[in-house]
Amino acid sequence: MSASGVGPFENDDAQDFKDELFEASEGERSNMVREVLQRVASIPADSFLDREFAEPAVAAAALVSASIRGDEATFEDAKLPIPPLDWSSDLCRLALTALRKVVRENSEICAEWFEVGLGEEWKSGVDTLMEQLSQGIE
Repeated sequence: MSASGVGPFENDDAQDFKDELFEASEGERSNMVREVLQRVASIPADSFLDREFAEPAVAAAALVSASIRGDEATFEDAKLPIPPLDWSSDLCRLALTALRKVVRENSEICAEWFEVGLGEEWKSGVDTLMEQLSQGIE
């Protein structure tokens, strides 16, 4: 596993996604976030979830959560300008669906974090994101 930390932007695939967002126009960023989340959310429940899809989805969910909470620190941590995300309860639901698939048993990233002994710490961060997103639906 090449990830250096359990945070949403502390791995290679999330960094690649962040770089793509940074290079995109402001108008494209919202669609890019939605597409990354939709790709994971649409994976059938019994299908294996590759790390290369899961890690950017966690980063995208962190951006959605930060956007609805007005949390500029997340964007500073990601070294991203705050994207004008067109967030809605629908986007929060999509992010939640994606994250639920990321933490399931047949998710590569979940299995790998537990294999290296950081599973509980990683999952705690994802659980926090899910709680924050749930508040965006209410």
